[in-house]
Amino acid sequence: MNLKIFSLLTIGLLLSLFATKPSRQDFDRELASMLREAVNSTSYDNGKDVLSNLTTIGCKFRTDDCLEILRKTYTISNKNYVFFTRHDVSGSGASISCLGLLKQFVCNASISVPTIQNALKSLW
Repeated sequence: MNLKIFSLLTIGLLLSLFATKPSRQDFDRELASMLREAVNSTSYDNGKDVLSNLTTIGCKFRTDDCLEILRKTYTISNKNYVFFTRHDVSGSGASISCLGLLKQFVCNASISVPTIQNALKSLW
């Protein structure tokens, strides 16, 4: 009897993991959210670096355009496993890995503001 219950619970758990595995579009939304949070929490440099201040102002006013530019500077790799996904983002000083499980993501780091400013500077 205990073996049957254990087997049913295990099958149920594996099916729920498979059914709630996040997609690439889910990760794109998560990455955009991380980038928006980093851009919105950026403070100005009190005139020390004019280019950084200009990119910060530009990104705050035109966040969606800034996100598209930033995505072009990052290399994103996606690996799809049976029960979870793994997404690696690298470029312009950033290197993060995220695991997607149960429609949520757990990342080993966040994207910082200096990383965003370096990415934008590398385009100019």
